[in-house]
Amino acid sequence: MTINVVGEADGSKGLEAGEECELSRSGIRARSVEVTVEGARPYRSLLRRRGAVAFPGPGDLAKGVALLRSLYDASPRGPSLVSDLLFRRFAEGRLVQAAGGARRLGFGDFLGLVGRGGGFTPAGDDFVAGFTSAFNYISRSKGLGQIVISRALVSSRTVPESAAIMVYSSKGYVDEGMERLILDSLGGRAFSDDLMALASRGHTSGLDMSLGVLLAEAVGSGAEDGGRALRKCLAALGR
Repeated sequence: MTINVVGEADGSKGLEAGEECELSRSGIRARSVEVTVEGARPYRSLLRRRGAVAFPGPGDLAKGVALLRSLYDASPRGPSLVSDLLFRRFAEGRLVQAAGGARRLGFGDFLGLVGRGGGFTPAGDDFVAGFTSAFNYISRSKGLGQIVISRALVSSRTVPESAAIMVYSSKGYVDEGMERLILDSLGGRAFSDDLMALASRGHTSGLDMSLGVLLAEAVGSGAEDGGRALRKCLAALGR
């Protein structure tokens, strides 16, 4: 929910996780805090529809991945997703095979990443959310099979909030930042600003989601370039 503060309010009021609240058509009330949504413009992700898809060039995708790698290197929080051996094997094995047309991706290919890594939403979950949101939009637009995530299955492997994010993202229910990155990068428009905006989210959550989006587009373009974009992206990731 986007909240606009108007007038003299100092914005210092807060809520703690687990506090009881009252929901109504006009907003949310909890203790002395009230958030109203009257007159707010509703947002509905355009990823639910089919759209024209134009894949970025291999060089553009690789530059985006190189930028993310630099930001990973600058992150002060422990080992990152890109240094995880399981993730590297997944990317260099299953993703390369999918980009080359040797296999079709299903959610079983991603199960090892669910719940993996640190953060309130584990790094592997954030990557899966970014990947499936972009991959399924491409598949939806082209009338191809999508990656279906079982909420019951992921809920047993990670925190409830993260499970919900993965399920919703795979169905095209994403926020404005994710939507802009996917639509601009697949619409023939410059996407570096969108990438930086999403990458700055959380500790590494934005980086992991952004990486998922770019690698999904590299895999999706494999039918056109024989997997060249993905190979260039993985080379940039492993520098």
